[in-house]
Amino acid sequence: MFLDSIIRRNKKLVNFTKEAFKKSLILPNSYVLDLDSIKKNAKLMKNEANKYNMDIFQMTKQFGRNPLVAKAIESVGIKKAACVDFQEALMLSKAGIKIGNIGHLVQIPNNFVEKILKLKPEVITVFSIKKIQKISKEAKKLNINQDIILRVIGQKDTFYKGQYGGFKIGELDLTIKKIKNIPNINIVGFTSFPNLLFNGKKTLPTNNLKTINKAIEIAKKNNIKIKHINSPSANSTSTTKLLKDFNTTHIEPGHALIGTIPSNSILDEPEIPSILYVSEISHKLNDKAFFFGGGYYPRGHFDKAIIYSKNNKKFIVNINKFDSNYIDYYLNFDIKNKEIDVGDILISSFRTQVFVTRSLVVVVEGLSKNKPKILGTYSSQGEKIKWI
Repeated sequence: MFLDSIIRRNKKLVNFTKEAFKKSLILPNSYVLDLDSIKKNAKLMKNEANKYNMDIFQMTKQFGRNPLVAKAIESVGIKKAACVDFQEALMLSKAGIKIGNIGHLVQIPNNFVEKILKLKPEVITVFSIKKIQKISKEAKKLNINQDIILRVIGQKDTFYKGQYGGFKIGELDLTIKKIKNIPNINIVGFTSFPNLLFNGKKTLPTNNLKTINKAIEIAKKNNIKIKHINSPSANSTSTTKLLKDFNTTHIEPGHALIGTIPSNSILDEPEIPSILYVSEISHKLNDKAFFFGGGYYPRGHFDKAIIYSKNNKKFIVNINKFDSNYIDYYLNFDIKNKEIDVGDILISSFRTQVFVTRSLVVVVEGLSKNKPKILGTYSSQGEKIKWI
């Protein structure tokens, strides 16, 4: 999906990865991150958000909840993180990253509510009255008041399977009245997902943003002071103004930080592609070459790769579609008379969610100064690997 773009816009990352792989410094099924470019991307987004008086949380799941990268992003002014689940919150808090939003997309399990409250998140996204009551109970024990934002749902809104939940907009007035009677809780805003989608030509708002703005009006009628309108999905430098027009106060870029929002596959967005995938040919059979997998993500559009052979030739190959009913021990492509052999290097770049893979994550610093250095190899959950 992003192979052409990364070859053209970040050749240093491609070349470094190839040479480091030859020296066994990087293993198959690894994502390699260009820390210099990620920091530049983060700074671009921070500056753009400042123009519109918007706050910005970093989303780290796309690049494996990596604490080293998260700290680098923090260093350019993005001080808090949006945590997709409680595991991410615990991992990032160990690295000293403050929590901006948690509970969206995954609610906090009851047994972890107290632990998460002690991390002092700016807001918690909630889907139900029951969860609010649990947060209230634990907040009262800690003698604190917790700000929450409600995920709202309209009939024409867009949601992905496996991510559904929230408060129906038609019932929101009554819902707010109930929540106002729950102690140690403050409703401060609303959210939904996805709020922007790329249609192949441009990134456009979904109906979800209209639902959020309906929720704002309902809240005002109930004398609720709104200060947090959170509009994730395709948050980037180029979409910030559009979201501001829909009263957004907070954005949560993830893919933009590594330059992999969908539009960057066909347009040159301000953010530089800063992540690639590397593996190795394991074996050949029936005119197909099989390479080590483990990094496959069904919505990633892993469509092609560049192969570096032992005889210094290189080939662009089309990756065969993989059935997500199976585990990606290997993925493959058709050889088509190409001089490809076991041990050849495969490099690609596509849309990923590293935290749902079993890949390794390699962080590289200094490419922009022609002094590249591997800072560490990590698991897909952000843990430092010590056995390499």
